[in-house]
Amino acid sequence: MRTIPANKTMSGRASGAQSGLAPEELAKTAPMAPSRGETASKAAPSMAPSRAKKASKIDLPVSLASGAKKDSKISLALVLIIAILLPSALSGLPEALAQSVSNQEAAEFAELEGEAKAGDPMAMYYLARSYDKGVGVPADKALAVEWYKRAAASGQADAQYSLGVMFETGDGVQESKAEAARWWQMAAQAGHEKAQYDLGALLIAGDGVPRNKELAVHWWREAAESGDPQAQRRLGMCYLAGEGVARNETLAAAWLKKAAGQGDYEAAKVLAEIDRRP
Repeated sequence: MRTIPANKTMSGRASGAQSGLAPEELAKTAPMAPSRGETASKAAPSMAPSRAKKASKIDLPVSLASGAKKDSKISLALVLIIAILLPSALSGLPEALAQSVSNQEAAEFAELEGEAKAGDPMAMYYLARSYDKGVGVPADKALAVEWYKRAAASGQADAQYSLGVMFETGDGVQESKAEAARWWQMAAQAGHEKAQYDLGALLIAGDGVPRNKELAVHWWREAAESGDPQAQRRLGMCYLAGEGVARNETLAAAWLKKAAGQGDYEAAKVLAEIDRRP
């Protein structure tokens, strides 16, 4: 299934500051333009380093400098001609390009909708997400909920999780933590890490569901073992406090280190506090 291409923006460079120097002085003092290798290395930092050597200062021959004034007049004339003719030549391009993109998006959305109506759970989920976020189509929360439910009923875990989020926040539906927990439990049982973490948060707080610290620890452990850093931190905190599980500082430190190793700042703070203890 095709995805709708994201719009791209382009940036240009401004140039052309005037100088009061004579052409000969200007030719001698003008900085060298960066080599292609240097430009490429700045534009694409992820590529291998450029092999281009640093440019050294080169003095122009007097014969070239003497013709600089004449060449500058010719260059100025060319710039003026281009400035006059180019806008009229490109005046219709943006509108035509926008229409082309719009037509492509419409075709791709029609294809997605057709696959969803044919019963493809993944297509149902992406169609629901399109209506939920207003991607390629005006946002429509009612249709988003309808298609999320169809996908969720087919066992699509991302749709089950998204429905839980909508009920937890009251986004397009009446807020209900209990309904959020119901959908998150379906997704959690299918191995959805975010659902496991969020369900654990509801359970340990007793928010919309009966409080159950042991079950919260169970779901956080499931998510932590799958690599979720937030779940690793919360599981470590449970071991540190003996909440929902027997207190164990060794296991607490182990899970907190896993979370901190993935960039969890709060886990790193707790570890630092533990290290400062006498």
